[in-house]
Amino acid sequence: GLAFSNIELTGTHFSLKLEKDLGTKPDAPIFESLVTQLDGGIKTVRFQNYVIDSLNLALATQGPDISLKGLTLAKAANTASLQGSYQVPADLKSWDGQPLDLDLAIDAPELSAFVAPESGTNLSGTLRISGKASARNRVYNGDFGITGRNIEVQGLPVRANDARLEVVENRARLSPLDVVFDDKNAIRGSATMQLAEPFDY
Repeated sequence: GLAFSNIELTGTHFSLKLEKDLGTKPDAPIFESLVTQLDGGIKTVRFQNYVIDSLNLALATQGPDISLKGLTLAKAANTASLQGSYQVPADLKSWDGQPLDLDLAIDAPELSAFVAPESGTNLSGTLRISGKASARNRVYNGDFGITGRNIEVQGLPVRANDARLEVVENRARLSPLDVVFDDKNAIRGSATMQLAEPFDY
């Protein structure tokens, strides 16, 4: 096992494969003709009062193309996964203008399973998040949905929360935003924001 500040890792196992054409021109980007494959996982991750049963990673690169085939975690019936791809620029300075795709899915029907039994931390309820995002030449698009039911965090109850974040050509819209605490208390609203200058909101 490995231990860092507030983080404890048990059963860590990773493998890395590298291929590189040594005949590449000296002034070429370091990733030119480089092919890598990283696979592995961690059996148990504990962060302060929370525990994850497994964390797995599959990552591959071929030249400038990075492919996150899967970053997944699980705890009891709860699962989360992230997939994506990115293209590294040759000069590394224009990193924010490169093609990027992300696909996120979180299905947590039993949030209480994440809590270490002896910690005394109070967390319960159901949470689901799913969506995709992409970027091309600093133009962002995406669509994410959030649904939660009967969530309680350290004594704060949230009966229901629903939200949708949609981004179309750098314009982000949060609607609906609906958080219900009980029969008398709720937050409802919507918002828009431009993700590029002049950042209107």
